[in-house]
Amino acid sequence: MKIMALLRAFDRHFEPVLIVIGVTLITFFISLQIVLRVFDNPISWAEELSRYLFVWVIYLSISYAIKDDRHIRITVAIALLPKRGQVACLILADMIFLVYSVLVVYYGANIIERSLELGQISSGLEIPVAILYGSIVLGGALNVIRLLQKISQRLKERHASPTTEGALS
Repeated sequence: MKIMALLRAFDRHFEPVLIVIGVTLITFFISLQIVLRVFDNPISWAEELSRYLFVWVIYLSISYAIKDDRHIRITVAIALLPKRGQVACLILADMIFLVYSVLVVYYGANIIERSLELGQISSGLEIPVAILYGSIVLGGALNVIRLLQKISQRLKERHASPTTEGALS
């Protein structure tokens, strides 16, 4: 039972914790860079690290938005449909996004592989650029997981919601 509670906590808090840590580090390193520039002693890697962290935060935020259903959607046409039709349209949109996310993971892995083959190193941090590209694969994989969760939730919702279509009053 403890394992399930741990998994639920991980499911609930994984992205937000990493996003907060990332944004905090970005703020710290950019502020540090500003202060050190005043004293004419900037650190060369602070801006690059902040950019890398920003990319990681963006990819984590995408899956977090999926989890909380906060992506921007145009719902004018969907709102005209009955509840079951709305859910069906949302499932279709999620499935299209799922296919896209699987492709992102696949091609992101190819980019990482190619980057490692070429031995690409970042200029400021002098670390493999594949670490930056890892955000693409991790973000895409998290999207796949969150979209599968969302589709499953919507399917349960669709089958659980009673329909009044065709019912006699």
